[in-house]
Formats: sequence, C-alpha cells, structure tokens
Amino acid sequence: MKDVIFGGTGWAGSSAIRLLLEKFDGNLNTMEVYGSRARKQVLESGHVLNIKHLGSLEDKAKVRYFLPFSFLTVDKFAACGEEQFRLVNSKLIQHSIDFIARNEPKYCIVLSSGIVHSDLSITSRSLSYQVYKELKIQEEEALKSQCKKSGTRLILCRLFSASGREIQSVKRYAISDLAYQGLVHREITVTNPRKVMRKYVDMGQLLEICLLAVQENDELLEFDSTGELVELHDLATLVAQELNLPKTEFFALEGDTDKYFSESRDSETLGLKFGISLFPIEEQVKETILGVRRLIESGGLD
Repeated sequence: MKDVIFGGTGWAGSSAIRLLLEKFDGNLNTMEVYGSRARKQVLESGHVLNIKHLGSLEDKAKVRYFLPFSFLTVDKFAACGEEQFRLVNSKLIQHSIDFIARNEPKYCIVLSSGIVHSDLSITSRSLSYQVYKELKIQEEEALKSQCKKSGTRLILCRLFSASGREIQSVKRYAISDLAYQGLVHREITVTNPRKVMRKYVDMGQLLEICLLAVQENDELLEFDSTGELVELHDLATLVAQELNLPKTEFFALEGDTDKYFSESRDSETLGLKFGISLFPIEEQVKETILGVRRLIESGGLD
C-alpha cells in the first residue's frame, strides 16, 4: 500500500516523511509526495525523494496513509490577495476531497489550525486571519464529510504552536526567528511589548501521536495540540541561554495579553497512551536551534 503526502516539502510534510521511513515501515518506492512543483529533495539520510506536481496525480491506488498538508498559510495572503488566496486554497481542499473519494485511503491525518477557535484573541486580527480561519473550517468540514463517506479513519488535529528540527520558513515562527537572531546576529530582540502566551509541541512528536492514534480509533478523533505554556520573552531568554548569549534585556510588558493556545491536555494524554512524553520547552528550543542551524549552513533559508 502507498503512503501519499500533499505538501511534502513543508514542515509537517518533511517531518512525516522521516517518521514514516523510520518508524512506520515506509518505503521510498511506495511513497508518493506531491508539491507545488516537481523537484528532487535530498533527505537527511542521503536518499533522494522525487516530488511530483500536485496536478499530476496518478491513477487509483491502494493507500495506507493520506496526509493532505498542502495549504497556503496566512503569511501568503498579502502577496496573493484575497481572491487568489481563497481560490488556491479551495482548489487544494478539492484535490484532497477528490483523492479520498477516488482512492479511499485507510487512514487520513489532517493538521488544521487553532485559528478555528473563534473565542481566541488571535481571531480578532486582520482580514487575512478571518479568511484563513474561514477556509480552515471549510477544509475541516469537507474532509470529515468525505472521509466518512469513504470509510477512511480520520485524525483531525488543530495545531497552535509547534517547534522542531524540520522547521521551515524560519522567520514566520517566533521560536525559530529567535533562534535565527541568536545564531546569525548573536543577539535577540523582541519587539512585541505585550505578554504573549503560547503552548509549544514538537512537530515530529505530534505527528507520531497522530500516526499511531489513527490506527486505533474507528471513529473520528479531533484534538488540539498542547504543550508547555511559555511566555514569549521567557522563550527568548531560553534561546539566549542555549546559545550562550549575554543576558537578554526587554522593556517592561504592557497592554493586553496575547493568548493563543488550547486549555486541553489532549496531546499529553494521547502521547502517554503511546509511550511518548512530550519534550519540555528547553528540549524543544534545542531541537529548533538544530533545525535553524542546519538551514543556515545548507543555504536553505527562504
């Protein structure tokens, strides 16, 4: 049976490829990975993976894991404009629906976003976040419906904040941007004057939990990513300590607290069920620094 990944060159896709090969009996000969364009990707193992264009989907096949990770993130909104942003993501959702309907994969793992929780402060932001939230809700409902029709076991995880060595687009995420600043500039600056609260989880650990949980749940399983709660300025201090930088000073915090995390403990509970203890934030910082350093040394920063 094949394992099929849409968006295999991104952060989640790269983590999933490694996990499937290392822990889930994956094989490069039976793995199909699709992206925005055809290319070759060299894995950490040295093996070369052929990435196919998403528009060149092959004929019906027996599929074990289907991982639809292709989606334009909110940072692409300004460059695309609202109409194009909606159009591209709607097409990506339809690609996934059509694939499930045609192939009836055994398992499907969807990484949605914490943005769908409308009562969180982040959803009061600009139009880009509102549109992104709307499209993520659309994706959730469409894939839940199609998986039910096709008899596909589905795990739907709403991702809030992640870390890890396969991180991409370094400057998009706070934890990796802090690591980049420390590695390149040897100093760290936090410009947000507010208190910013997040719960981080290692992307690889989260996906491993999903890959295991979907095998045991006959019914749809929905859960939020969770982890250790940390404030942004404290996170910057941890990064500085790991890189042996001088003590980092920040201005006094003011204004409302920016909270973007789930109160649930679903990730921890599921992890313990499968013998996975989530990394503490100190370990997540180390892993993320390793990933950012690798990108810098390889010239892979975008």
